[in-house]
Amino acid sequence: TGFAVNGQRTSSINYLLDGVENNETFATGPAALVPNDSVQEFKVQANNNSAEFGRNAVVTNVVTKSGTNKYHGSLSEYYRGAALTANTVQNKATNVDKPNFVRNDFTATLGGPIVKDRTFFFLSGEGVRVRSSGNNFWWVPTQQFFNSASPGMQQYLTAAGGVPTPSTNLCM
Repeated sequence: TGFAVNGQRTSSINYLLDGVENNETFATGPAALVPNDSVQEFKVQANNNSAEFGRNAVVTNVVTKSGTNKYHGSLSEYYRGAALTANTVQNKATNVDKPNFVRNDFTATLGGPIVKDRTFFFLSGEGVRVRSSGNNFWWVPTQQFFNSASPGMQQYLTAAGGVPTPSTNLCM
């Protein structure tokens, strides 16, 4: 995955983290990812870059937060659950309940002084918890399938246990 700017290839983007090269060697994108709550500034530079950025036409620079003379912190949670989403069209058409899905993204930050006006710290953490289940469908051949010599006579059982009619969507 990646993004393109001004028609350039995704591999021609130089990723910087606090001014240091952060390019993944074997894939397109940054090598190290930082939690969103620890980003102070995000900048995309395209065209007419100065010589300090070298060979790349596009440069993305992520600057992380730093500590200050006062203590600051944050806690947050992002919740995504099946209770807040709709069922899929395919599940509705076949009378199948939507699968269970709960995702919790937790973030926490803390920053402050170690030595006033000289040394600071900033900590950031992120956690993800996903609980999910899905629906599996298996087409089970009927006895008529095994007895049939003609491919046009072959039939399968639906998820409800019945034989599908020609109007039943068999793409599951």
